[in-house]
Amino acid sequence: MGKKSHILDFSSKANGDQQKGSQPLPVLVQEARDVCLKDLDKNLRKMFEQADDYLFDMSDSGYNNTHFDAMRLLRLKKDSLIRNFQAELKNSFAENLGSDIHQQEASLGDMSFENIALVEESDLEEGIAIDGMIKKARGVNVDALEKIRTRLDTLIASQTVTKENNPFEPAFVCSSFKKASLSLDIDIESLLVIYKLFERVVLSELTLTYQNVNQFFIDKGVLPELKIKSHQSAYKNTNSTAYQPEQTLSPIDEILESNAVNSQPQGAVNAEGDKVIGLMQSLLAQSRVGGAGNTAQLSSGVVQQIETPQLMSALTDIQSSAASAGNSNANIVMDVRSLIGDQLGTERAKIQNGALGQFNEDMIDIVSMLFDFILDDKNVHSEIKSIIARLQIPMLKVGLVDRSFFSNKKHSARILLNEIARAGISWDPSDKNAQQMLEKIESICDEITENFKDDVSIFNLLLNDFEAFRATIQRRADIFERRTKEAEEGKAKAESARAVVNRTLEKICIDRHVPEAARDILKNVWVNVLFLERLKDTKDGWEKACQVAKLLIWTVQPVASAQGLEKLVSRIPVLVKNLRKGFDVISLSPIDGTRMLEELETTHREIIKKAQEKIENEKQEDILRLQPAPMIPDSHPAEISGDEKDSEADAEKIEMIEIHDIGFAPELTGQVEVNKLPVAELTPESLQAVERLSAGQWVELEIDSEFHRCKLAAKISSSNKFIFVNRSGIKMAEFQAEALAGEYQVGRLKILDEEALFDRALESVISNLRAMKSEV
Repeated sequence: MGKKSHILDFSSKANGDQQKGSQPLPVLVQEARDVCLKDLDKNLRKMFEQADDYLFDMSDSGYNNTHFDAMRLLRLKKDSLIRNFQAELKNSFAENLGSDIHQQEASLGDMSFENIALVEESDLEEGIAIDGMIKKARGVNVDALEKIRTRLDTLIASQTVTKENNPFEPAFVCSSFKKASLSLDIDIESLLVIYKLFERVVLSELTLTYQNVNQFFIDKGVLPELKIKSHQSAYKNTNSTAYQPEQTLSPIDEILESNAVNSQPQGAVNAEGDKVIGLMQSLLAQSRVGGAGNTAQLSSGVVQQIETPQLMSALTDIQSSAASAGNSNANIVMDVRSLIGDQLGTERAKIQNGALGQFNEDMIDIVSMLFDFILDDKNVHSEIKSIIARLQIPMLKVGLVDRSFFSNKKHSARILLNEIARAGISWDPSDKNAQQMLEKIESICDEITENFKDDVSIFNLLLNDFEAFRATIQRRADIFERRTKEAEEGKAKAESARAVVNRTLEKICIDRHVPEAARDILKNVWVNVLFLERLKDTKDGWEKACQVAKLLIWTVQPVASAQGLEKLVSRIPVLVKNLRKGFDVISLSPIDGTRMLEELETTHREIIKKAQEKIENEKQEDILRLQPAPMIPDSHPAEISGDEKDSEADAEKIEMIEIHDIGFAPELTGQVEVNKLPVAELTPESLQAVERLSAGQWVELEIDSEFHRCKLAAKISSSNKFIFVNRSGIKMAEFQAEALAGEYQVGRLKILDEEALFDRALESVISNLRAMKSEV
């Protein structure tokens, strides 16, 4: 097993609170950080005590001595590990919550497994272990973390605090521990034992740590009124204090908590009924006071009531008629009252004066407002919205017969609507494979409009069918997307290696005479040898290949002394031997190899002949000695001698020549051609929007003068590229970060909101009703 790299660089981290170019953290944030660090320090020391016992037991139970050595090393470095961990975590706060927000992604880079196929087996095991710890710890504490994030966001004025840059997140805790543990030169099995104990002793106690941080903020008056819900910890540690952490409320829940319904209009649900309906009815009633509206309270006289069963029957007939008529009213919210009046033969005035009853009236208003939002939403494609519009009457019927529809996020009708909308985000009419999804959505809506009367179980059956369909489609898309991603990662690695080879050859050849024979070998053979060695990432192989290239250039320089001539003659066989090895590495044709060596031999003979003539015809004291060409001492004395550097004192200074045609020619990247904005003109908001994009995010991107729905398949960190694919996983475009920010700034990139459509619509309706109430 190869040695791991255990290099710790604290050159830029002398002060954990503030880096160069960053603003100091607010005092309350520093104090909250110290509360967290205090808890982590205590738990880390407890963990190291247990690790000492575990490793000792393993070494005493017949395991090899590596566990005993690991135990001894851990004892020696325990204190420095804790210090390094604290320094790393403090640095995370400075990087992510200071003004220099461009460090955010780098902070999480160590926790990314995008290039998992390129690491060694031990690194892979370590990465998988850490990745699992992060996911589990965050899943347990998601609500408390959201509460911390919200409070941090109120204290940090320079930027928005998100999950990605919140240093209290388990990802940053684990990343800091991983970096600190790099100084432990121990076997992977012992390291995994330490990681397991870190999870069991430290991460399991994060629940209590986050409670203490939130309580600190509450004591300091930072959003003390945020509500909490009980949340059961997935860690079962009998030694930890029993505790129910805070939980972030959804916008609807917060509205309910802050707007108790003291008096509900006639027909509303009772105290045991649905609070969401009660709240919306209350807000509707209060917003109507003093204004026009369809309400029974404002009418005079006695109006014959239309009972709910009669109303349901009328809505079913309207639903069937609309299904038969097709999509004539696409993207338009229906005037349900007029349709009901026409269906029942009831005068419109009676409908408007409360014939439907207050509860039914409110349901019509609420569902109409919901579909106003849905059909105005820019994230769902218009063709999908035209299908969703046909579900207005069915969803109204669901609300009439099942009052949990508005409060139960797991209601099958609600989830089905969200899933159809989610499919609509990725749907692109230019994608030939998208027609199948459109037809499936249409068939589901047809089934609802034709067969749904009052049994909501139909939505559960259709939801299961649609999820199975989407899973089948998604499996194929995932395969293509994974292949695209792997190809782009390989391409990025190859481009990086290609650039290094080009720079290396340019440095070797600069200011040197390069005859055609040497140029031929470098350009057609040795550039590929260097490229392969760079891809293999073996230091010895790469350095040796570079030395051969340097020796080749050295042997074709003019010689001006007898000593230089003698060394040249002795080095040529060494060069030819190593060149032949390179020919074998790239499987060069023997015919081409022989031709190249013969041409090189002719060049060497000419150099030797000129040197001999010059030495014979000139006096020794007149021999011109010029600056030697630089050479790197050889690390393989058996094949390449290390004294070429000394002999270069005899080489003549040659006027600098163009060597741009030696190496790889620049290749087109396939990036979409755009009118790029100068970097100076890019706004911080545009750069931040691009930085916040994460793999899997759907966007609308202008390609060839047309907008297409694309998903961000990968962010290639080594080349700073963003790779976009369509819903089938086929590559659509690639951009450098700055070019993509420019696209966003001029409106050619639109980031789509993938949050549940029904939930967003419901929150918008309640917010609008509250605004209407405040205006009365």
